[in-house]
Amino acid sequence: MGETRLRLKPAKGIKVRDPDTRLHIPQDGVDIPAKMDDGQLVPTDKLWRRYLKDGDVVIVTPEDETAVSPDAPAADDAPSQEAQEE
Repeated sequence: MGETRLRLKPAKGIKVRDPDTRLHIPQDGVDIPAKMDDGQLVPTDKLWRRYLKDGDVVIVTPEDETAVSPDAPAADDAPSQEAQEE
């Protein structure tokens, strides 16, 4: 069985360094080792748990990964074929 992983990304407006590489983590997040604790998935590393507790990082949910960027225009906002021809 594979290792349990959790995806964390920086909270909006925050830059967070990976405790191992010392580089800023990407805005789309990083996968880190995790474990089950009281029915909840939590990072195994103390520093990642502190980042999460302090609100510096947030857990990336499957919905976050499939969501459309808030800056992207909605499909209904796209110009129609007729408007482009005029």
